[in-house]
Amino acid sequence: AKTEQDVVIGTSIVLRDMLGGLGMGHTGEHEIHSMTGGRADSVYSHVIFEYKKPGHFKTRHGIDEAVYGRDSSDHGLDRYLINFAIDESSTFEGFRNNLLRKAGVGFDGSKFVFVRYVPDTGKHTPLNIDKAKKPVWMKDELDLTLQVTVVDNLYTGLKRLVIFFRSTGKLVLSPDNLVKEFGAKSSCSRKHLFKVYNKLKEIIQNNRDSHVVTLYSEWHRLFGIIYGEKDTDFTRVSPSIRAAYEIKEDTAIDIKLFLFTVHTYYNLILKILVSNLFSTLVNPFGSIREDVLSFGDGRFREFIHKTVSGEYFRELNVQYFFEIHFFEWYLYTWDETIEDLIRDILQVIDRFETATSVIKPENIGDMVKDTYHDLLPKELRHLLGEYFTPAWLAEHVLNEAGFSGQMGKTLLDPTCGSGIFLTQAVKRKLQKNPEIPLSALIDDILKTIVGFDINPISVISAKTNFLLALGDISEVDTGSPLRIPIYLCDSVLTPTVHAKQKEQKEAFDINTSVGVFRVPLLHGRDKTDMLFDIIDTGVANDYTTQEYAQALEKNGFEQNTIAIELFNKIKQLHNSGKDGFWSSLLKNSYAPIYNTDGFDYVVGNPPWVTWKSMSDTYREKTLDIWLSYNIFEKSAYDKITTHDDFAMAVTYVAADRYLHKAGRLGFVVSQTFFKSSKGGEGFRKFRITRNDEDVPLNVIRVDDMSRFKPFKGVANRTAVLVMEKGKQLEFPMENYYLWNKDKGIPLSEHEELPGVMDKTTRIKLSALPINQDPRSPWLTLDKSVIPHISDILGESEYRGRKGIEPLGAKGIYLLHEPVALPGNRLKIRNDIERSRLKEAKDLGEYEGIVEEKFVFPAVGGRNIDRWGINSHIYMIVPHDPDSDATYKGVDESHMKVHYKGTYAWLNHFHDLLLETRIRNGKFFNPEEFPFYKLDNVGPYTFKPYKVVWREQKSRMTACVVSVKKEGTLGGKLVLTDSKVLSCHLDSEDEAYYLCGMLNSSIISYTIENYTIDVQRGIDILRNIKIPAYDGNNKIHAKVADLSRRAHMDYLKGGSGIGELEEQINEAVAQEIYRVDYDAVRAFLEDVETE
Repeated sequence: AKTEQDVVIGTSIVLRDMLGGLGMGHTGEHEIHSMTGGRADSVYSHVIFEYKKPGHFKTRHGIDEAVYGRDSSDHGLDRYLINFAIDESSTFEGFRNNLLRKAGVGFDGSKFVFVRYVPDTGKHTPLNIDKAKKPVWMKDELDLTLQVTVVDNLYTGLKRLVIFFRSTGKLVLSPDNLVKEFGAKSSCSRKHLFKVYNKLKEIIQNNRDSHVVTLYSEWHRLFGIIYGEKDTDFTRVSPSIRAAYEIKEDTAIDIKLFLFTVHTYYNLILKILVSNLFSTLVNPFGSIREDVLSFGDGRFREFIHKTVSGEYFRELNVQYFFEIHFFEWYLYTWDETIEDLIRDILQVIDRFETATSVIKPENIGDMVKDTYHDLLPKELRHLLGEYFTPAWLAEHVLNEAGFSGQMGKTLLDPTCGSGIFLTQAVKRKLQKNPEIPLSALIDDILKTIVGFDINPISVISAKTNFLLALGDISEVDTGSPLRIPIYLCDSVLTPTVHAKQKEQKEAFDINTSVGVFRVPLLHGRDKTDMLFDIIDTGVANDYTTQEYAQALEKNGFEQNTIAIELFNKIKQLHNSGKDGFWSSLLKNSYAPIYNTDGFDYVVGNPPWVTWKSMSDTYREKTLDIWLSYNIFEKSAYDKITTHDDFAMAVTYVAADRYLHKAGRLGFVVSQTFFKSSKGGEGFRKFRITRNDEDVPLNVIRVDDMSRFKPFKGVANRTAVLVMEKGKQLEFPMENYYLWNKDKGIPLSEHEELPGVMDKTTRIKLSALPINQDPRSPWLTLDKSVIPHISDILGESEYRGRKGIEPLGAKGIYLLHEPVALPGNRLKIRNDIERSRLKEAKDLGEYEGIVEEKFVFPAVGGRNIDRWGINSHIYMIVPHDPDSDATYKGVDESHMKVHYKGTYAWLNHFHDLLLETRIRNGKFFNPEEFPFYKLDNVGPYTFKPYKVVWREQKSRMTACVVSVKKEGTLGGKLVLTDSKVLSCHLDSEDEAYYLCGMLNSSIISYTIENYTIDVQRGIDILRNIKIPAYDGNNKIHAKVADLSRRAHMDYLKGGSGIGELEEQINEAVAQEIYRVDYDAVRAFLEDVETE
């Protein structure tokens, strides 16, 4: 070619043949004018061409001319993209979507210039459109940026062009489309999932195949480590599975086997998806339908085996993605059920353009998460602690941690799940370093971005997303195999427990379902990987022990008894039909040992699983870790009762073992870690004090997102924590950001970060411990308010108490309204709907006649308003207020003789009550206490006045209660249930005074800014300096009187309460605490409305 016209003619011929090869026909149009302005050389669907004379792109000026035009009056590809998108649109959102679909291609006969508009966090492009042609819906700027890619290699450019054209005739690889084709309601899952489940169930129950049984047993062992050995909780989610898959109610479902089946199905989808991508990169004109689906049974099975094991893709030099693992069990029991499933998956995948990751890498995040969500009901996923991070939240964490994609900077996600943090990190490296050769850039990525997870299916998902994020790896030559750095391992237990073994300089002991493997400690991961490669070769070729020893020596290994024993064990398992994946499992398991040099960044979203919900086995194994980091909330009584979250342990292990000094950690955690009095004290010390260390952790920033829900359909109280290792935390910590979102503004799960930032606001607050203990809950408030609030903080003269605790049997002790009978007797019936225990629900409600003495009116949280009670509940409390040992409960012998009706009614529930006392009671001794004893009962319970407040309420809500005025059990003292906190008093005036103090705006403001709205506990009286009531103090008497009047007004409808509250607020702030009320009024008004 010598002229631009030669390039046009030659390209038209090539495109005609290319499109014909794709079965698309000749669809190009030439010399096309845009209504908005400009004339494009050629338009093929969404691809716009700009031709230039040969050699035009040798200079930057020539490239810029094609992209931006010769001058302001000329149009380049950037303006063509915008103008043609405007022509096709009637709304700004439609315009943006059309623009994202389009691509501009400049070609000078040898070089390609690809031009696209792509999302770019935080950047905006001005839209300078001629006013005369500007649509009324058009905005002045766009949250996209222009991406220009120059491709020097003609073959690479043509391949990219082919993929662009292929994508116009195929399904877009998107989360929504994957759900439609493979989700729970798709024809593919409906047709196949339960066929595979039944096949697997028959094999496992009847021990039909040792390979399959071994693989399932090892998966089940790992499952038990993570999620517990008890089946009760899993049985509860059976109805949600039946509903999702429209299964008959009487069909029994083995939840763990069902989960294994879904993971098998999902694993197949992922592997075939990536296989299709690789096939496209090697041969863009190829089709699975044409190449594979025509194979006969034997050849098809061979193809699948070679595909899932990775043999077909060694030409792409990818290691450790295609491995025989847990979910390839079907290879050992191949039949028509399996073949039909895989053929259908192949056929559906072939309808997708899997190379989307090459042409539109910005679309790749957690591409497959939504399919997994759809296959497993949320009840099951949440039971497993699986909360998948939205891409925008991962972006935000990376931003605040300071990771922008710098070359050489290392990053780890120690609980990576499906890999959203890793893929976002990969994309940042690719986007930030366009001048770096792709081979060098991918080499850097594979050496610096690492993920760990203990869940096998998560690791496979993460590897899939990681590979998709890398883009076109078919032409990458890093000089060594591409090892995907995501490992199936325990990132908490391994670096702490196995580190001790590493110090012994001999071997690691790794537990499995077939016993303990001893793996020799070698110098570095590469050496250990080589050892397992030799073992696999030896097993496959039936080496004798002597031949294996010779192979070790040939590859530079010293004679090693442990290595010989390891080979013999794996070979013996192979010979007994229990092999297939041990080398792969063992290679992965010790990954954390070789990744403790220190990462620059450790990021992620650790599992939201409480200590008490974890398996007994894992609790036992990790107890030393919790204790060594001193992060338990309590040290005295049973750790099973703790509210501490497993993410606390992950955070400290990650900071200690993986983060180098001055490195930064960014985690998505629960906001309760900073505010809760029920767990979190040890976490808030922010020091690593293990093994005689004393390493400070500085909190750089906290994002409190508890006021809106970043996770779809989940009410978790989300926060983002960013810390730096090696620096001391100083208070007040001045970067605590409280996020807010208007309830009327929708927030999509797939929202991009700029959109989230636009739809939310952030208030900058300062944080400091509520009392002298640096581990106490954080008070967060505007910095200017701190001097005014400081005198309010301190020890109160009052003590709070928890309500009466039924110890898991609430549905027994809480009653429907009793019916009065002659002779001080009552007809009662328990309210079983208030019980969560299945055992209690099975017993149901029981009606009986009892003595009136032990039945009381009571209040629960929902019965309490500010300044009054809206209703009552009823409770049986078999404790004697007149006894010297009220807390013990009435002696059984005494109850039998003197209160026969009450004893008989309670005895109906004997076994359940005794079991729940033993399991949940504080120091309950069945030899000493009656089977119906309640916790949190004492002489204080029966004092005449109580100030009560709701434990779970966004606004501080307190009132005074005494005796029930009228109706059923009128004149009898009102008691409190377990969700009510109270202070018990003998003086009515003092009760009204204390209630007025608690409901005042300045105290409410303080309480609400250091507590959680579902944990307004007794500690509020330990941290707010409320002076003891003095009847001779005119201000105290004034507050008591105003409080009494507010209670009276509540009974009349509450029309005057607002004015009374304002008087209380001013009196408490100015007259008791000497605070300039006008200076803080603006902040306090936030607590005066819900």
